[in-house]
Amino acid sequence: MFRIITIPFDSDKGIFLEEDLNKFCMNKKLKSYKTEFFVKDSIPYWSVFTEYNLFHEKAIRMNKAETLSQPIANTGDEGGHRRSQQYWLFDYLKDTRIV
Repeated sequence: MFRIITIPFDSDKGIFLEEDLNKFCMNKKLKSYKTEFFVKDSIPYWSVFTEYNLFHEKAIRMNKAETLSQPIANTGDEGGHRRSQQYWLFDYLKDTRIV
């Protein structure tokens, strides 16, 4: 999979706001990337071309719902829901570890 992320320079703060890039990379394994710096209409930009894979099939669904950043819902079966999240995390760590 590929994606190009372009980040404008925030002149008030004096930095590139990389929050979108960090959020995008959270559940992905980058295979390669290339960065470019350019200026358009006197505004500097940092562009990142990424080639990536998602870590796990469940990460694909998690990416769409962004449930990693949301608190556990009170469903009446909170213990079971929490347990399934822990097993997902265990499987995720097991599948992505470097041996």
